[in-house]
Amino acid sequence: MTVIRVNPPDLRRNADHLGQFAGQLRAVAETVLRSTEGAPSYDGDFGPKVQSIGVEAQARLGALGDRVTARALFLHTKADAFQAADLAGVNEWGSSVLAIAVDIRCSRVFLDHDRRSAWAGGAR
Repeated sequence: MTVIRVNPPDLRRNADHLGQFAGQLRAVAETVLRSTEGAPSYDGDFGPKVQSIGVEAQARLGALGDRVTARALFLHTKADAFQAADLAGVNEWGSSVLAIAVDIRCSRVFLDHDRRSAWAGGAR
């Protein structure tokens, strides 16, 4: 059986990195758009082509940034789910250990009581 270990803080940290990367993609998209908006036109042909390339690049990079942001949010959600499951397991384990400890303690009390009764009864 394969053991999969998930560390929610690592997931969150990587999700944060993805979020930062998405912001960088959007910044590059705006830089590309600004740098192509002022392309000079030679015979009315060159400038509009460069500008349309810039608009398309900005749209594609912006869409990619949106997808990366969505993945970052997904990782944050998964990290929360794993942490909640881990806490539920710890709480369940803790209550089981407490129940076992109470059971052992009660058994000792009854055993001590039985021993005392047997000793008291045997001494007569």
